[in-house]
Amino acid sequence: MDSTLYDCGGCCYCCPRPLRPFNTAYAQFGASGTGPSRSNVSYLLLSESGGLVRAIAPDLLTLERGYIYQVSYTFLATPEEGQYYQILPFINGQARLLYSTVASACGGRNASASGTFLVTETAEGPAELTLQLTYGPGTNNIDLTGVVVVVPVASA
Repeated sequence: MDSTLYDCGGCCYCCPRPLRPFNTAYAQFGASGTGPSRSNVSYLLLSESGGLVRAIAPDLLTLERGYIYQVSYTFLATPEEGQYYQILPFINGQARLLYSTVASACGGRNASASGTFLVTETAEGPAELTLQLTYGPGTNNIDLTGVVVVVPVASA
């Protein structure tokens, strides 16, 4: 029998061998922010596999070299009505303005934002990721909660 085919349980033809998953590594973090405007979001590890992504400080993630990573996040926050908040990613200390998201509170205090972007800086070495929370001057206090998921999606 051809080594690329296998017996798939008695159907009338041989099926191609199933592909092995590229990578089973991932990391999922709970995230929160209650600090002043332009403070970093804090992370709490919820689940992880593979050891490629680590929180090396409460507000700093390290992504190991050799992979392209997809970072996805969803946040809910409570700026004052008519106010906004912004999530701005920093990779290796550099702001990534094209990856930022903004949410406005209308008809109440709740506002949600989500975003997804790729981190390619890990081709040459590890990368450090922070998410900065900024909000308008009319916001007296803010309570931000959410989740951040980081998954390697390709070899670098």
